Amino acid sequence: MLTGIAAYLGVRFLMRYFEGHGKLASFGIYCVLAGIFFLGWFMMHPQPV
Repeated sequence: MLTGIAAYLGVRFLMRYFEGHGKLASFGIYCVLAGIFFLGWFMMHPQPV
């Protein structure tokens, strides 16, 4: 129960922070670039099964 409340408050705070400071778009671009980088990294360095 407390974990859910803490998660809700954390997401609420971060959404207000990013929307209020105009950084949500730059954070989205960062996430896309990081995703592409790590996708390429794991494709080039497959893990043994």
